[in-house]
Amino acid sequence: MREHSRIHIDTRQCGRHSGVTLRAFIVGLLGVIFVTAYTPYNDYVLGNTFFVGNHLPLGIILLMTLLAIMLNSVVKRFFEGAHFSSSELIVVFSMMMASAGFATAGLHRYWANGLALPFYLTDTVRPTWTKLVAQLDPRLFPSTDPTERVIEGFARGDVYFYREPALWGPWIRSMAVWAVFLLPMFVGFLCVCIIVRKQWVYNESLTFPLAQFGLELVREPEPGRLFNDFFRNRMMWLGMSVPSLLFLLHGLAQYYPKVPEVKLAWQLGGLFNEHPWSLVNQAVYNGQLYLSMVAIAVIIPADVAFSIWFFFIFVCLTDAAQFWIGLPWRDEPRVAQHMGGYLMVMFTLIYAGRTYFKEVARASWDIIRFRRPAKEGEQGWALITLILCCALCWGWLCEYGMGWRGMGPVWALMLVVMLMAMNIVAGRVIAEAGVTLFQHRWWPVHACLSIIGIRVMGLKAVMMVALMTLVVGHDLRECLLPYLLNNTRMAEASARIQHRRYTAAIIVAMLVSIFFGAVVHLGIDYYWGPKRHEHWALFNSFNYILGSVQGHERTPLPVARNVMHFTGGAALVAFLSFMRGRLAWWPFHPIGFIMAHTWPASIMWPSICLGWFIKLSVMRYGGSKTYYKIKPALYGVLLGECMIGGVWMIVTAVLFWLGREPHRIVLLPL
Repeated sequence: MREHSRIHIDTRQCGRHSGVTLRAFIVGLLGVIFVTAYTPYNDYVLGNTFFVGNHLPLGIILLMTLLAIMLNSVVKRFFEGAHFSSSELIVVFSMMMASAGFATAGLHRYWANGLALPFYLTDTVRPTWTKLVAQLDPRLFPSTDPTERVIEGFARGDVYFYREPALWGPWIRSMAVWAVFLLPMFVGFLCVCIIVRKQWVYNESLTFPLAQFGLELVREPEPGRLFNDFFRNRMMWLGMSVPSLLFLLHGLAQYYPKVPEVKLAWQLGGLFNEHPWSLVNQAVYNGQLYLSMVAIAVIIPADVAFSIWFFFIFVCLTDAAQFWIGLPWRDEPRVAQHMGGYLMVMFTLIYAGRTYFKEVARASWDIIRFRRPAKEGEQGWALITLILCCALCWGWLCEYGMGWRGMGPVWALMLVVMLMAMNIVAGRVIAEAGVTLFQHRWWPVHACLSIIGIRVMGLKAVMMVALMTLVVGHDLRECLLPYLLNNTRMAEASARIQHRRYTAAIIVAMLVSIFFGAVVHLGIDYYWGPKRHEHWALFNSFNYILGSVQGHERTPLPVARNVMHFTGGAALVAFLSFMRGRLAWWPFHPIGFIMAHTWPASIMWPSICLGWFIKLSVMRYGGSKTYYKIKPALYGVLLGECMIGGVWMIVTAVLFWLGREPHRIVLLPL
């Protein structure tokens, strides 16, 4: 109830006018262009901590803080009333956050690579993939000849893409084909946000920890004050000083080894060399403390934080027991369990909001019959648009998946449903658990190979799923939907923001980021080539995904066992959801299970465990009054980590431009 009432507090403190003003739109658009252009340069050329990297994008937080504190305060000091209102800052923030869903891993990290490299890698290092890539429609690629300059120049580098118009045509044709699929899919994500907004914000009162932090940054100062309550809070500055000092020393130590630094990492694996402990996930023994995740774990509900670290440890203990009794360890059962639990979470979300979603469906039906909906009219239009977007994606897959001879309508529909479910559940995890980094263990290609089987689907359909997995279906560390959901929660805090204009601004930001980002990435890719890019996007992702298809094509595995594990994962999540809905004291949350098998859980579990313990101690010995007193310090930790990360980003860039070789200072997991 406290989070629900917080919305009304935000409403009373909202901006002076609608946030979608011309100046807010222009500043937001400039921010979108900067984020889209600078992010790949920062990540791949300079080798900095990722400018976006997760769902608390360090670079965007830095830009918004500079806008809210420096520029806005100066304007307010000399021209009271002419400064950006809270509503306008929300619009600027939301537009930049929307662009974060495309800048690298959300789309552009894999889009151009996925179109240029399959045939080149097949020709140079993986000739056994020839049969696989031959199954794909040539219209999807700028060229299928690895010796042509459009492909060979991309892989080799040292090519000035902007000076060679002959390279533009093939890319325009292939990316235009892909845009017919990608644009409806991303617009569909925006429709999902509009549909679930009322259910998740009001009916279920989700915490949205990252959105709440964003609201603290843009909150309106009191009349006569230059800064809002958050920036005047001493606890905030105390919390901000901790990561600032630690990471300042860490960065200085890279340049001056005599500078002392506090190590936040540990290596204890050498103490566990006996069987079966030596075979367990080494993240149990070796790890690093992430201060931002400690702070977030204190903010989020205690049962969510407890479940994340508990289920990770539980899975590791079951692995140890399996090794001890001598059973062979296989990755497919874990993937199948995670997939089953993931899809069951999607089902429980629909079931929990069934009453509300029925009203949305009725509103859509009234609109189709040219009647004015009694309520939920905006959501009704969103549902109609979502269905149309999914239909366009489905038709595109049927056409470019080689029609009935390849993808077929059934498998195309399955892929659309999987992509939507993956992103919706990821958005729910970010909205409820607030984890900055989330990636799922299963990919769409896993469903084809492990659950359905390559013999049932056929090689053409599986290869189309593999290509879609490579481009948009395997790396959700910067996926669009969670950014849009956090934007929606921030926009709900201001009663002045007009939703239609706000949605239009977000769509413009998405379009600019998609098309302008493609141009920027192609220029960087052709000029720098593989010399500056990280190995995963260049080769390892292809090797894993296409290698899996090749292995299953040669030796198909029996799917019955994986189906059993899939069912078991779904049943466990259903049980956890049922018990959580019936027993108030039930400590296990389904999010903990679906994160247990993932890489983010393995690196973040010590931080989440420490945050959970801190919250437990504060609530027991200090009560809720003490908890809300220290909450600004927790937000200060988040802000301090982003600000000092931004400082080292600037230092690295300046040294690089001066011709010196900077040290790579990474504060967040890559």
